Amino acid sequence: MKKSALIAAFLIAMGSASIVSADVAGPGRPYRPPRPRPPIEQPVEQPKPTVDVAISEADENGGTLLFHFGFPDVGAYEYRVYDQKTGEPVQGTAGAYNDPVPGTVTVEFPYSAPEDGDGSLYRLTVHFAIVRRELTSFGKKIGDQKPDEQDIDREILIETKDGRTQIFVFKDGGWQAIG
Repeated sequence: MKKSALIAAFLIAMGSASIVSADVAGPGRPYRPPRPRPPIEQPVEQPKPTVDVAISEADENGGTLLFHFGFPDVGAYEYRVYDQKTGEPVQGTAGAYNDPVPGTVTVEFPYSAPEDGDGSLYRLTVHFAIVRRELTSFGKKIGDQKPDEQDIDREILIETKDGRTQIFVFKDGGWQAIG
């Protein structure tokens, strides 16, 4: 009796046991592809700041250039304008952008029109320090304490030919006329 109860309990236990599965296909069965793995976490690509140069007003004696510093997020900037002929700084200052949405800061640069055949060459250097943001399931949060720093340089050539002033900006590997 004890032996038959033990055999009955063993058969009931075997009937309710789950089937073991493996990633290896059994004999006579087709190949089973592996389960997809979760994606590898990628760091969030930080948006980059921009620098654009435009003409505000111009006449035969000179005018005003506008430097537009584009911010993707809260950050600070420091810019300098150097005269390439003398190497001396002409203008420069530092400032901050305190709005968490993308926007621009505009700075004016007065220039004088050179004589025919003589051009003015300036170099604009801008240092940006942008707050790092990380995407979480609850939205954006401020990342580690070190800001995302970037330097952007632009060369500006102002020349006069036949009484007409032309302004060129060296950007993306080539000279582009503005205005």
